[in-house]
Amino acid sequence: MPRRAACRSSSDLQSERNVPFKALSLAPLCYRGQMPVDPAAAPGRVREARANDAALFRAARDVFAERGYDAPMSLIAERAGIGVGGIYRRYASKDDLIRELRRSSLEDIVRTARASAEDAGADGAVALFLRTHLGQAGGHLPTLLNRSTPMTSEIERLSDELHKALSALVTLDAERGLVPAGFGPGDVMAAIVHLRPSASDDPDEDRALNLRHLEYYLRGLRASISDPVDVGASMSWDDWMRHNSMR
Repeated sequence: MPRRAACRSSSDLQSERNVPFKALSLAPLCYRGQMPVDPAAAPGRVREARANDAALFRAARDVFAERGYDAPMSLIAERAGIGVGGIYRRYASKDDLIRELRRSSLEDIVRTARASAEDAGADGAVALFLRTHLGQAGGHLPTLLNRSTPMTSEIERLSDELHKALSALVTLDAERGLVPAGFGPGDVMAAIVHLRPSASDDPDEDRALNLRHLEYYLRGLRASISDPVDVGASMSWDDWMRHNSMR
C-alpha cells in the first residue's frame, strides 16, 4: 500500500512565521474533509497568509532592484500592502530578507540560462539569455545583491550551477560562430552589470531603454567576431566572483 504523504496541520503555519518564504515546507496542509485542490480555496487565514507572503516577496524584489541594499523596509511594506511589522514577523532582519532574495534570484537566473540553451534561435543562446533576464522585473538582483550579504554554502552551490549553465550557453554560441574568441561566462555577467537599468519612477520605461542598449551591445558583440577587441581582457569567472561577492 503506498505511503501517504506527510502533511501539516493548519496550526503549524504559525510556527513557520520566521521561516524564509521560499524555504517553507512543501508538505500540504491537512484539512478536515477534502483538501482543496486550488490553493485559493484554502481556509481564509491560510490563504491570506500565503497572499501576504507572495506580495511581500514581489515587493522586496522590485524595491531592492530599484533602490539597492539601502532601500527602506517601509517602502517594501507599502508596496506589499502590509505593515513593517509584517516583514519582521517573517524575516528577523533586512539581511535575512536579502539572503532569501539572493538565493531565489540565483535559482531564477540558472533556470533562465538552462532554458536559453534549449530554446536558442538564430541569434544564439547568449542573446536569448540576456534579453530574457534583463527584461524581467528585478532581473539584475543577483548582481545587485552579491556584495550585500556574505557567501553561504547554498549561494556558492548556486553560483557553481550558474557558471556551468552560462558556460554551456557560450560554448553553444562559440560552436556556431556567434561570439568572439575569448568571450566567457564572466563576460556575460559583466554585461548584466553594465546594462542594468537605473532606478526611476517608471520601471517599464527603464526596461525598454535597457533592452535597447542591449541590442547595441549584441550588435557590437557580433561585429567583434571579425574585428576583435584588443583593449583589456575577458573577465574570467574567478575574477567575476572575486569582484562581485562578499566572502
